Amino acid sequence: MFFIQLLAKLLAGFSQLLLARSGGTWPGELALRFNPALTKRLRTYFKEVIIILGTNGKTSTSKFIVTALAQSGRHVISNPTGANLENGLVSTVLVKLPFFPKKKQYTAVIEVDEYAFTQIASHFPPDYLIILNLFRDQLDRYGEVGNILNRWQTILKKMPQIKVIYPTSDPGLESLFIKTKIVRFSYGVPAEFLKAKPGIAGDYVYCQQCGQKLIYQGYYLGHMGAWRCRHCLFQMDSHAFRFTKTQISKLHFLPDYLIINFQAAFLLLKELFVDEAIFWQTASTWQPAFGRGEIYRGTNHQYTFYLGKNPASWSAALKNIIRQTTGDYELIFGLNNRIPDGHDISWIYDADFSSLPKNIRIAVFGDRAHDLAVRLKINGTPAQKVFTNLTQLKQYLQEHGSQIIFLANYSALLETRRLILGRMIG
Repeated sequence: MFFIQLLAKLLAGFSQLLLARSGGTWPGELALRFNPALTKRLRTYFKEVIIILGTNGKTSTSKFIVTALAQSGRHVISNPTGANLENGLVSTVLVKLPFFPKKKQYTAVIEVDEYAFTQIASHFPPDYLIILNLFRDQLDRYGEVGNILNRWQTILKKMPQIKVIYPTSDPGLESLFIKTKIVRFSYGVPAEFLKAKPGIAGDYVYCQQCGQKLIYQGYYLGHMGAWRCRHCLFQMDSHAFRFTKTQISKLHFLPDYLIINFQAAFLLLKELFVDEAIFWQTASTWQPAFGRGEIYRGTNHQYTFYLGKNPASWSAALKNIIRQTTGDYELIFGLNNRIPDGHDISWIYDADFSSLPKNIRIAVFGDRAHDLAVRLKINGTPAQKVFTNLTQLKQYLQEHGSQIIFLANYSALLETRRLILGRMIG
């Protein structure tokens, strides 16, 4: 174990130095080729394993939980860069565990790719599973959400000892627990965040039990909201946890989607007997994770970075930008279709651009910049500039605006960070 860790730490340091903090999965990839059973062995060093699962919100929720658990005195190991496949998990553990680790001494908080969850859970079984949401994402890779849901359901049936925290506001996720005895804790969307229209098309229109159309008393985003089936009476958990108005007022500086997700963190910390004061202390000092509203202030410019990688995350981020940003600003959208992004970019037509003011200044860049420009023109908010290479974008940034906000998918956001900060992550 010592020599495996030593090589992993050296390789991780070398790859980060050479590749500007990327390449972090290399140690795990090589280690698994030599020892495919290594993940199971690494699991023995952890007293508690918490897996964060969902289409959107994993990185921010994981960061919050890690911060709070560390304050409670736990030795926490996590994957903050989002390396959420098995090779990334193994890399993280090998690099962050101390040499000669003791068994059952550490707490793991790991965000996991939706499709990879079944494999990782088999090799690195969690004690607690937090599911945040399930939306369409990279259809060319994952397929429809029903495919993912079926995979999750299959593996959960093999894990009766697990404790699950999930949003009952998502009818698909509620259906995971039909005829199951898994211990679970649910939370819902506070009434203040519900509205009359879904914003984007939902992935669940019909009841997962009887096939009849669901009815909604209010929507949050897509299929998430206050739902029920009037035919078979399948419905949300009536005892689901929600923050009170007073608690929400303490979190007024956060986007509503973070407030909803942090309810899961609240329930987990309570289950782990962490003092509630630590939750509020963590919230009061919250700093956004990579691409989740993080701000960089330069000499003459302020840059804010948002990640939007599917209809739900793009729509939610855009609404938050419009609602919270004040003063004069430039809005720059980026769209690539590389391996980390998925090749199918048709999802931009499912994203909700209706919150864009008609007079806002917009530029677009990326491999599929022209596709995005067409989408914006259809919306009635055409882009003033279209850039297909970073040299053009860099020149534009030097000449325009003191407040610049980026909303881009994964590889496009990495490019802007490297362009401005000289690094991709961290």
